[in-house]
Amino acid sequence: MSYNINAKIFENKPRPQRMHMLSCNLSNSIRRNDARLFRYGKRLMKEDLKREVISEQKQSKIEELERASIEQKAAVKDYTERCEAYLHKQVQVEDQQSRHVAAKLVYRNLKRVLAELEQDLMQFPFKIKDIETKITERKKELLDFQELKAGALRFLKIEGVSLEH
Repeated sequence: MSYNINAKIFENKPRPQRMHMLSCNLSNSIRRNDARLFRYGKRLMKEDLKREVISEQKQSKIEELERASIEQKAAVKDYTERCEAYLHKQVQVEDQQSRHVAAKLVYRNLKRVLAELEQDLMQFPFKIKDIETKITERKKELLDFQELKAGALRFLKIEGVSLEH
């Protein structure tokens, strides 16, 4: 009967395996199959362990990549902020340089104007003397004309008196 049970159990197995088991009684078949199942279970457990190790390695790699990504994003953000700060400082420096150049130009112009004013100031005493001289001359001319007028008026008066007589 155990041979019949064995035949029924292994009828769907490949021929070499089936023929080997048909020659065994049920207890030998169970022992052999248990050993085979044990080896198969051991192999499955090793594969499961390999899968777990690989899964853990993948997970640690993923976590490492996520940390690296976060660090990279932080570095990019820091770099961007530093670039913006640098550009802002560069704009400020250029602005200060342009103000400095403009201040130099204004300073030169003011210095030139001051020199011209000083030169004009040095000329004023001479101009004032010329004006005073002209004023004195004009006063003399005025006095001369007033004397001429007074003389002409006297002459007219005398002539007017002589014509009346």
